[in-house]
Amino acid sequence: MSLLIEILGSIALLLWGLRMVRTGVMRSYGTNLKRFARRSEGRVIPALTSGLVVAALLQSSTATILIAASFAGQSLISISSAFITMLGADVGTTIAVLIASQKFTTIPPFLLAIGVFGFIGSKENKWKNVFRAVSGLGMILLALLLISRTAGQLSELNQFRVFLQIFENQPVFFVFFALILTYLAYSSLAVVLLSVSFLVTGLIGLSDGLYLVLGANLGSGLLPLISNWRSSAIERTPVMANMIVRVICIAAFYPFVNYVTQFAIEFMSIELVPAFYHLSLNLTVAVIGIIFS
Repeated sequence: MSLLIEILGSIALLLWGLRMVRTGVMRSYGTNLKRFARRSEGRVIPALTSGLVVAALLQSSTATILIAASFAGQSLISISSAFITMLGADVGTTIAVLIASQKFTTIPPFLLAIGVFGFIGSKENKWKNVFRAVSGLGMILLALLLISRTAGQLSELNQFRVFLQIFENQPVFFVFFALILTYLAYSSLAVVLLSVSFLVTGLIGLSDGLYLVLGANLGSGLLPLISNWRSSAIERTPVMANMIVRVICIAAFYPFVNYVTQFAIEFMSIELVPAFYHLSLNLTVAVIGIIFS
């Protein structure tokens, strides 16, 4: 019961951190983001880069995708440019995974201290919102550390081990299990890091860990689609295109997971494989998406 409370608390902290970062960035640099979005209109590399950078800063592709969709809805950028920005956002979260997987334990409290004391001491609204975003980033990284630590404790529970062993070598289960976790946590980043924790503790095998990564990526495409379902057709279109390309690439990667594990384990440590697999999948999604955008 205590582990469930810890997980719920960590997810709540993650969601609140995402909200603080998004609010702080949009209030302090929203106008600049809109101006940059206009300048990147019709150009692939600037649109892709803008999505990548914003997602890496926000630690959330979902938030970046929703921002790009709203810009398309306001006619600030075209549907095609919004779609390419979303592809960049998906790649940006892979960078966030690589950073967060290093588990820099001193960075989250450092960012929290700077953000909170800076917010209290600032008088200008712009700087208040900058420090709000910094404190939110600290919350996100702290929440990810807590989720990773809780995953380690989960692996010590015999009931949870038995539950996963029942579905061993059943990849469809792990894909949908990760999809559900991504929906509940509202973060594919958290689920990818969770799969790393399960791997390190020996709770699951490498193949099952990569199936979790596929499920998390499926969830990252589904989350903005659900959030944007009642929006205008212009806002929904790039989000649906992102989901379609993601499903196609996941279906293409799915049959070759076992081959990837045999190849990857010879070149890198087991805890790095999910992060680089996540990166390769999203780079493939970006390339295919740009070709057909």
